[in-house]
Amino acid sequence: EFKKMGNTADRELGKTTKSLDKLSSKLTSVGTGALLAGGALAVGLTKFAKEASDAEAQQMKLNNSIKNSESVFAGNGKALRDQASALMKVTVADDDAIVSAQALLVQFGRTSKETEQLTPLVVDLSRKMGIDLEAAAKAVGKSSEGSAGALKKMGIEVVDLGGGATATENTIAALASSVGGFAESEGATFAGQLDIMKNKFGELKESVGKGVLDVVNPILGIGAAAGEVNPKVGETAGKLATMGAIGAGLVGSLSVGTGAVIKMRDQFTQVSTVGGVATRSLTNVGKAAGVIGAAGAAIAIYQIASALDEASV
Repeated sequence: EFKKMGNTADRELGKTTKSLDKLSSKLTSVGTGALLAGGALAVGLTKFAKEASDAEAQQMKLNNSIKNSESVFAGNGKALRDQASALMKVTVADDDAIVSAQALLVQFGRTSKETEQLTPLVVDLSRKMGIDLEAAAKAVGKSSEGSAGALKKMGIEVVDLGGGATATENTIAALASSVGGFAESEGATFAGQLDIMKNKFGELKESVGKGVLDVVNPILGIGAAAGEVNPKVGETAGKLATMGAIGAGLVGSLSVGTGAVIKMRDQFTQVSTVGGVATRSLTNVGKAAGVIGAAGAAIAIYQIASALDEASV
């Protein structure tokens, strides 16, 4: 009778073992997939965040130039930023690069009005001569100070208009008659329209990237605590995607960890048979591991809650 009861217990234990092995394999597979997906998403979001960070750097250049300028810029240069955005819609120039060029013009001492007049011409010069916006802005900036040698090397002759015209006015006239309107005409072509679409997509990526930075910076402590939530769709998507990547990583880690623990169950549990019924209970090692795991989970939850609490301040 006891032998029969033992055989029954062995069969039931065998069924349970097979079920646990299947569950372990499934959890490991699901967890690995979640980790890979979370990792891929995180890599993509990191690139978007880098682009957003680069865009912010260009804005910082303009802010710094305006701050150190003797001229007055209404709205801290809002008109210049609006102009950059408008030019990106009709030329192949990226608005962040335009803002950087504007920062150089302001650095050369140009007023808000002069910078607005020169900016489209800088874009025209850049596109027609095949040089980057920074080089074009430097050449134009020097000419606006009376040193037109760089433009002369490009075949653009800056002449004195007379009547007390300033070097900036002379430069504007020379550029308008030699390169004026080129960038917008280029933007109207089929190839130009494709480049404009590409730049607009780049803006979307930057928007998503800013959402990523809004989530990551407070948690990592490398930026200011998250302030007002920007309602832009891109930024919201970036925040949600970042949380998704973090969530996928946590789910993946938990699944893989659970699968591994199941596989190692013999290290943490012992089997005993009482009345023909096989039962599995924790060993001293298993109990210790459980305590350590619970403590670790409590610490992790506390740290995440603290980070989120700080981010909401």
